[in-house]
Amino acid sequence: MKRSLACLLVCVVSIVSYGSGVPFAQPVLKLKNSFIDQLKNRATLSTQFTIDAVTERHDQDKDGDLHIIGRSSDVGLRVIAEIKNALSFGPAEDLAIASVTHTLPVTGVWRLWFEHPETQSDMVQFADVSVGTSLNQKHVFELHPLLRIGTEDLKASVGFVNGYLPYTSAYAFFRDPSKSYATGSIKVKRDATWTTLKCNTKAFNHVLLEAKLVSKAPLAGGDGTAATVTVMIGTQNLTMRVITASGTKADIAINALTANKRFSLLAIPRVKLSWIATLPKDGVERTFLLSGKVADFVEFIGLHVQKPD
Repeated sequence: MKRSLACLLVCVVSIVSYGSGVPFAQPVLKLKNSFIDQLKNRATLSTQFTIDAVTERHDQDKDGDLHIIGRSSDVGLRVIAEIKNALSFGPAEDLAIASVTHTLPVTGVWRLWFEHPETQSDMVQFADVSVGTSLNQKHVFELHPLLRIGTEDLKASVGFVNGYLPYTSAYAFFRDPSKSYATGSIKVKRDATWTTLKCNTKAFNHVLLEAKLVSKAPLAGGDGTAATVTVMIGTQNLTMRVITASGTKADIAINALTANKRFSLLAIPRVKLSWIATLPKDGVERTFLLSGKVADFVEFIGLHVQKPD
């Protein structure tokens, strides 16, 4: 009887906490400031990548990606490298599978996103990174999309995924009370060496945006384009940054657009490190509600550009 009452009490407390808006503990990530500065105005990262495991390729209606789990001494976190449209790039998939436990040079679009964070302990960059498995993919850092593995060029893999239905912008930005882009909060504390981020778990990898080009310019890192766009979500307009990697069809298409041109964009979100880098290094933790900071918190990786007829 006592055990039943105890279980009931735990369940009631859990339900009340969830329904009352009391937040659960946010995943914690600690990054070196030098790492943020290295990546903030780049599209890509090239590194030596030790492959721990390779998952089964996702079906096309599940996004068609192949996940490669591994580690990089340049990143200092577990890394998931993802091949887009993997069904059409068999040699790259075969190379990844044959290279488990080995190290290969890779290049991919860097992506920091709190979709699958470690929640049982803090994630501290350059601490010991355990060997990953197909059953242990807890991570916040990706090379997604992967643009090269070994000698296999994958830039042509970046594009629309036939058979996959992306999220609408209204759903991805606002639908879920904590996992959508513009819901929940992020806490940021910076000192002279480290940046600590606490963020709700996020989701909605692939989103179809309706946008209008404001301006575009080469990234300072020389590996892609930074486009400022107006994202149109119903009656709401948000000015946001889109990153495209050099040599991809999306980058060619973005650079062919003229100002005020409307277009549709298949994209995936990442944390906008160029905004994080502007915050004071004074050891003070600041809380930002994403309902008013989403255009600072999120930037998009452009995968496919479609111009209206």
